[in-house]
Amino acid sequence: MQNPDRAFTPAIRVSRVLGARVLDESGHRLGTISDVMLDRDSNSILGVIVSRHALWGLSEAYQQLPWSALQYDLFDRSYKLPGSIKDWSEGWRASPDAGV
Repeated sequence: MQNPDRAFTPAIRVSRVLGARVLDESGHRLGTISDVMLDRDSNSILGVIVSRHALWGLSEAYQQLPWSALQYDLFDRSYKLPGSIKDWSEGWRASPDAGV
């Protein structure tokens, strides 16, 4: 029996997305995917919430990112965003629910 995660399909399990690393084009780590936002009306993925540790791991910061901006990199086994880490430095919040 073939492993469903290995079969050729455009589908991916949310459990495989959660915890995945998010990097910029240069490979600098922005954080990890901590949640997925779904649109109930269109049955589509709106985006993800990325979390990162701030100030020596004492607190976390969160940012909502559009799903369409993420590209999976098979080599790094991570999701990459276009641009540099500086392009994504704005918009971090103390709560994952801010702006949802």
